Amino acid sequence: MTAKILENISDAEYNEIQAVRSSTLTAIATEPTMAHAKRKSENFKKTDAMMLGSLVDAMLFNPENWSKEWYFLPEKFKLQGDANIKLYDEKMLEFNGNVARFKHLQEARALYDGFFTSKFNRTIYESLKYAQLVIVWDTVIDGVTITCKLKADGILEDKDGLLIPFDLKTINNASQKNWSRHIEDYGYHIQTAHYLDGLKTAKLVDNDDFFHILLEKETNFTARRLIDSGTIDAGATLRVNSLKKWLKAEASGIWEGYPETPELSNISHYAMQRITEE
Repeated sequence: MTAKILENISDAEYNEIQAVRSSTLTAIATEPTMAHAKRKSENFKKTDAMMLGSLVDAMLFNPENWSKEWYFLPEKFKLQGDANIKLYDEKMLEFNGNVARFKHLQEARALYDGFFTSKFNRTIYESLKYAQLVIVWDTVIDGVTITCKLKADGILEDKDGLLIPFDLKTINNASQKNWSRHIEDYGYHIQTAHYLDGLKTAKLVDNDDFFHILLEKETNFTARRLIDSGTIDAGATLRVNSLKKWLKAEASGIWEGYPETPELSNISHYAMQRITEE
């Protein structure tokens, strides 16, 4: 399998690379049907939370170029009326999706400042080997070669020369309990497995050392979290399953929705347990 390592790639250039990204695979694994996953991928729009996270990433890890790649709508901008909708569409096209409201810039600046209040984070920043690194690589599924891509927030180099990749997440609550729920709900173990596959194929790492920096939005508190090997293995299995489903749907042109025939439904095990206990 081959891999290309690309540096100084803008979001627009990254989006133009024809390859499977982790968000497509997590959508296949977490959405109700393949039709939902396709709809989500094709009509992808960043939520306010995702927009904020992407902006903080850019400010931290692409300081020389981030301001050129983002356009900020006026604070009082309302998406109403033909003129405003036209302006919004033009900016979305021109900046390839990096269009945010002015409030996002203010919030991102506060999180940026908060990031550096942590001694650990300052150490991370000083140890950066790569930032916003793009990897494009081939993976083989059922004898078919699929091109994949990733954009890693950062890769550290420790005192022994070992490279350690990480991903930054902005989050409301960085507790273990909440983060564990996010891993499952948002497929972060699938994303991690996808990144590790690319990093290993590019021969940048040879182990599963990959950590997440969780930056709380309200408090600016920071937590560092590793995903355990069993969960990463589960994510790798789900990733391969998603690639197989993607391959089948692309080949057939059929992204299946809900079944045509009625399905038997029941309440969850936990709901049934509550009824039994009462």
